[in-house]
Amino acid sequence: MFRAIGDRTPGNKKKSLESAIRRTGHKAGRAEKGAPKAAATVFTKTLGLEVAAYGIRCNVLTPGSTDTPMLSALWSDHERALQASIEGSPGVYRTGIPLGKVARPADIAEAVAFLLSSKANHITLQHLTVDGGATLGIRTFVFTH
Repeated sequence: MFRAIGDRTPGNKKKSLESAIRRTGHKAGRAEKGAPKAAATVFTKTLGLEVAAYGIRCNVLTPGSTDTPMLSALWSDHERALQASIEGSPGVYRTGIPLGKVARPADIAEAVAFLLSSKANHITLQHLTVDGGATLGIRTFVFTH
């Protein structure tokens, strides 16, 4: 499929592919989520090698806690949901957010927009984490473009 996309790309026009998977990191009680995310990361980087000749870039983007209805649904109190994300849970090996704030959807969208833009036209096979420092720079998951 990706070879066919490359064949249909005229001249030097570059195309980008995207997909996203929510980051959970290394947390107690979440072992079932780690293996598929690791596999998706390896798949993305391997795919990136295969489609690079067609000008298609593949990168992994890991969003952290983001102020969305999904985050709020985890708590009966929206403000408590945000604060719990910022504080973390040391008992289950979950760091807080060093920047002291939960991301807005626009924060993640801006990072994606950058990776899709011509300003990132020489960035491929990389992993960008947008989590306010919560994973301490340890990469645990995926997004491709």
